[in-house]
Amino acid sequence: MHIFNLKKGFALRRITFSTAHRLILLTLLITGLFIAVMVAVTSQMDQSLPAEDPLGRHYERLIRPAVAALNQAEINRVLASMAEDDNILRAAVFSASGERIAQQGVTTLLPQLIREEPLRTSFFVPVKEDDQVLGYLHWVREPNKAK
Repeated sequence: MHIFNLKKGFALRRITFSTAHRLILLTLLITGLFIAVMVAVTSQMDQSLPAEDPLGRHYERLIRPAVAALNQAEINRVLASMAEDDNILRAAVFSASGERIAQQGVTTLLPQLIREEPLRTSFFVPVKEDDQVLGYLHWVREPNKAK
């Protein structure tokens, strides 16, 4: 067993190899636990987010011709049908530049809607035709209360 004497500027301290090994192992254990927790949290986050919302694809397909033709009446009709859905509070269409074209449902600002009920979900999908973005469909959904 080797004994190290640290004399320069430090109080005389004896550190044996077994103590150094214990410190290294403890550091490795804590680092390993931290990495394991981070991997578990990250994988859980990936599983909790839906890859693609079928409702969004459905409504995007319905609203695409109206957005392409800028048919305000048809856009409002589709958005109104979305807003009548039990779980959808608000639906809106935005131009490719971000300007709101139409909105149906509650008129409360989005930050306030989310603040009132943190489990509400905001969806934003592009409305595309021939790989060109015509606009964006946005809606806010209530949390699923089914048990």
